[in-house]
Amino acid sequence: MNRMWVLWGLAFTIGLLVEAAVQSVPGGIELGTGWVYRAVVEDLFRGVTRTTTVTFLGVGEPQGRQAVVVITAREWGTVLNVYLVPPGPDPLTAWIGPDLVVLRWPNVLDHVPELRGARPPLEGFVFPAVPMEELNWSLSFQMRLGGSAVERGEIRLALGPHGEVTVPAGMYAGLYSTTYFANWGTISHQGRAWWPREEGTAGPVWIPVRAEGTVGATVQYSWELVERRVLDAEELRALLRDALQATEKENPVQAREAREALRSVGFDL
Repeated sequence: MNRMWVLWGLAFTIGLLVEAAVQSVPGGIELGTGWVYRAVVEDLFRGVTRTTTVTFLGVGEPQGRQAVVVITAREWGTVLNVYLVPPGPDPLTAWIGPDLVVLRWPNVLDHVPELRGARPPLEGFVFPAVPMEELNWSLSFQMRLGGSAVERGEIRLALGPHGEVTVPAGMYAGLYSTTYFANWGTISHQGRAWWPREEGTAGPVWIPVRAEGTVGATVQYSWELVERRVLDAEELRALLRDALQATEKENPVQAREAREALRSVGFDL
């Protein structure tokens, strides 16, 4: 397959997903299943370490609309977001096949407050994901900031070793790693992530089992899978209800939008 067709074809596909990011996610999660991750961010300059727990839950109706619920818990409170899953198979999964090995940026890090804004600011093009045959991938970009000012940047992704990783949730074999790097303006971000090859064996394929990296010269972080949870209907409703109540204290508007989204997939809380 022509290299440029691969890159531009995937740029178009993923660009569509990015445009719908406020309402959708790259793929669904088995209904009633939760994947819990822990992120630890250390600010070396300020001498501050923050821990965030991020839970991804599959909710909805088996033959109807579905969503992924993301619950972000900090020492100061809990916030819930709901992302509707678009109908049909994930375009990337359908195009590449079920045994996924792709280079991609770990977008889920945006759910960690200290890492928001540490994702390349590409608009309408691609948060990269390319097939395994592209062992190294890079992109230079520029954006006009207004007037004659232009911001330039670069993204580099590479396929790393395959193997096993041990995290609090256990030991997972058959993973593959990628390295990622980006710089733009005054920001630089680099790291390594370990990804599942098959959906559901070690979490969704679009969420790394483990990741670690640095932002600038002073921020270091780690991300790792802590637990897989299987909830019955009552446990799921209780978890969602508690998270909604906590969100209402932090952001009533966001809580109302999340409640409406949950109602659209069959959860009237």
